[in-house]
Amino acid sequence: MKFTNPLRRNKNSLTFKNLPKPPEHIDDRSYLATALGAAQADKKSGAYDEFLFSENSLVEMPFEESAENYLKLISRRLEDQGKWQYLSYEKEVLELQAKINIEKAKEAQLASNIAQVEKLIDREQAILDGDEPGRHGLYWKDSLPRVTSRTGGILRLIAPYAVFALVVVDLGILYFSINNIPGIDGLLEVWAFTAPAVGVSLVVPHFIGDRINLLVHGEKYQKANSLEVIFLSLAWVLFIYAMTQVRMVYLLQEIEPGSSWDQMQNEIVLQIMNFLMLIGLGSWLIFLAVRRNPHQNNFLRLELRHQKLMKKIEKSTTSLVSLESKLPAVRLHRDASESSFSSNLSTATEELVKATKSTYRRALINEFGSKDFTSSYFKNR
Repeated sequence: MKFTNPLRRNKNSLTFKNLPKPPEHIDDRSYLATALGAAQADKKSGAYDEFLFSENSLVEMPFEESAENYLKLISRRLEDQGKWQYLSYEKEVLELQAKINIEKAKEAQLASNIAQVEKLIDREQAILDGDEPGRHGLYWKDSLPRVTSRTGGILRLIAPYAVFALVVVDLGILYFSINNIPGIDGLLEVWAFTAPAVGVSLVVPHFIGDRINLLVHGEKYQKANSLEVIFLSLAWVLFIYAMTQVRMVYLLQEIEPGSSWDQMQNEIVLQIMNFLMLIGLGSWLIFLAVRRNPHQNNFLRLELRHQKLMKKIEKSTTSLVSLESKLPAVRLHRDASESSFSSNLSTATEELVKATKSTYRRALINEFGSKDFTSSYFKNR
């Protein structure tokens, strides 16, 4: 008599580690074999004959009584096995319920995050509609950026920074120019001058454009911002001129000398070209900063985040529905295991007692081979 082990269905899903070890199986064949051996042993002992079952004497053989008492103890083991099987199904229910609770908590957190993002989107939309002030207490009325796809939104966010790709080219020219200055030797020393120069080329134009942007939107510190713009613009132009001279030193060494007139023409052309190139790069940065509406970028970032959260919550909801659909079947297995065990335990024990006694009796009368013993033995049955 064996109970199945439901844990074998999915060994990789175990998360509860303290499940008791299952009892050993009850093998009914071993009891039937024992009954057969007991009958043979009782015959060979010579201690029993047909007169044992006469009136007021034995009703059944001693083995039959001992087998019945022993199998009552065995029923305890069957009960343990039934409880263990129920516990294993209960474990699956608890595991599944735990996964459902985790998924529900995850879904609730995502819903909370979505609600917060939607509030921020409404706030940015109100600013872009001109209904509320935004950065620096100014009104940044503008069109709402529309996101048709996540890729398109990301490209739109990073597009203004494509100008920085030109810095890589300019960085190489600037490196060789500074490296050519007399007195500057060694890689570390060259980079010590190159890195700040590139930083100034990027930061100062952006700062100038940002201040102009505030002036355009009516920032209250008009005079202070205007002075900053004038001062930084002059400093930036002087810096551009200095960088142009540094580049000229490098470029003129690479040009083969010709007539004085030709050399003068080359210097003028190179001066103008380098100056305009640096001015153009910086002017582009200024133009981007002036046109930049920070609340458009904020709105776009929030829209992309909202899309990402919506995909996550859709995935979480699908997972939750899948888990909840499995729960009734697992509970049904657990309940069926309990009811089946309760209804069949006593019946199984009784049947095993009957089968053991029947095997013993048949083997015993065959061993004696006497009609009188058989008649006497079954007299009171």
